[in-house]
Amino acid sequence: MEIDRALVLTYFIRSSTTGDQLILRGSVMPPSADAYAEAQSVVASWPMAERMENEVSELFGIRFEGNHRKTKSMLPADWIGFPLRKSYVFPAEYNGILHARPVGQTSPDEFPMGAPGSLGDGGMAMHGLGDSDTDLGKQWDGGDEDPSGGVLP
Repeated sequence: MEIDRALVLTYFIRSSTTGDQLILRGSVMPPSADAYAEAQSVVASWPMAERMENEVSELFGIRFEGNHRKTKSMLPADWIGFPLRKSYVFPAEYNGILHARPVGQTSPDEFPMGAPGSLGDGGMAMHGLGDSDTDLGKQWDGGDEDPSGGVLP
């Protein structure tokens, strides 16, 4: 199995009556970067897993045999791809909304609106997932100029 492409499923299960704990772990391999991987559902034994399997299916692209819910609940119906996979490349825009941030902004302190997810100046900060300094090509030293040559406010 190519460990770089493997998707690892980990279930942490604890009995509320006995306190017994069980950790289940398995790996699945998608046939390609944009294809679904297949795994057996645990919903028949653990019904509460249905919602979690649906989220994993939608965001990571793992189809669970035995879980019959097929509608999206996290992403728009026309979304293409699996955004939480490391190999996923976000589209430049979606429905006219640009997905961009200045090159090199990797630290939460470097976001003009505050850390991603914070309200900052009342706005909403967008950021990509899984970027590293090596992926960006240049690392920003935090000065007043960003790596692409623009001046930050």
